[in-house]
Amino acid sequence: MAATREGCGGVAKEGTYRKGVGVVLGILLPGSAHFLCGDRKAGVRWLAVLLSAQGATVLALAHPGIVSYLAGACLGLVWFALDLVMLCQSYRPVPRIGFVGWVKVLVLAFLIGHAAQMTVGQAVCTYKVVSGAMQPTLLGERVEPVAGGEARRDGFFSALFAGSRFLEIKVPADGVLSRPEPAEGNGMRLAYSVGDASFLLPRGAKPQKRAGETVKAGETLWRGRVIAGDWMFVERLTYRFAEPKRGDLVAFRTTGIAPLDQNSHYFKRVVGMPGERIKIDPPFLIVDGRKVTEPAIFRAIASGRNGYHGFQLAQGGTFLALPTDEVTLGPDEYFMLGDNTLNSFDSRYWGPVRRRNIVGKVTRVYWPFTRINALESER
Repeated sequence: MAATREGCGGVAKEGTYRKGVGVVLGILLPGSAHFLCGDRKAGVRWLAVLLSAQGATVLALAHPGIVSYLAGACLGLVWFALDLVMLCQSYRPVPRIGFVGWVKVLVLAFLIGHAAQMTVGQAVCTYKVVSGAMQPTLLGERVEPVAGGEARRDGFFSALFAGSRFLEIKVPADGVLSRPEPAEGNGMRLAYSVGDASFLLPRGAKPQKRAGETVKAGETLWRGRVIAGDWMFVERLTYRFAEPKRGDLVAFRTTGIAPLDQNSHYFKRVVGMPGERIKIDPPFLIVDGRKVTEPAIFRAIASGRNGYHGFQLAQGGTFLALPTDEVTLGPDEYFMLGDNTLNSFDSRYWGPVRRRNIVGKVTRVYWPFTRINALESER
């Protein structure tokens, strides 16, 4: 008698996969194992519930405030638990679907996943901070040198929660240290070479030897910690129903702004609104002849304390390079500045941003986890 395997409904039948294949199908396309076993309503229901839970989690996490963050974390746990239940139920013999069937599952999984991603992406986007233009409000990647005798103290949890990782670069053979050059395809790294060996160091990491000096085999070129830049949510729904406000941190497209890389995104603070006259009288921002003190972030920047340096004039910029310079904004123009005006390429250099370029509002730093309250002081 030919061997048989248990069928979907508990009835022994030929032509089914091992139970583990149902789990694989559930991972690729939630509810697909249920659907293929004849329980189509359950399959569609699982797909709808899990996609909804995913979207609700992201939206809650992206909403400003610690309460919404906790709500998002709880929703994420619910989503995870539901996913586990669905996968446990998918551990069942599933009818063989053949090569064409697997292609259909993969294509459907891609299309549904892409559609879900686009739907959520219309409301929330994620970006990484790569520069120091918004310091200390938002932090880009930075480095901390570590002395040779200091313990590393960086493990899995440091990397997970603080985005910190230990890096030590040693030279394998004698040679002369080259001058640094921007790494091809990686703007956050500098390329060095010693003899035939090449090295990539984070920007801001200064080698222990100067260019042109001889480095011995086994010597440490650099030793320290690399701390990841902030990853943040940008919420896109608010500005479909309301206009940006002074003090908002916004993301905007660079399309049409000549000095900037086109089809990219920048993140700055709105300091000037349509129709206003903008000046800088260090350390203050002047709008329509008055010092700006609201919202509170403007007082913090002008104070020059806690990492801020006041509002400064552009060094060689086209706009606001002198105390007498003034910019009058058009009916759909916004003036954008970085919080660190000592090191920010912003509207002082390339002018106002049109309303149509503004994508959304920066609402939260979501990683590293040690930085999730970084924007709470602005609420």
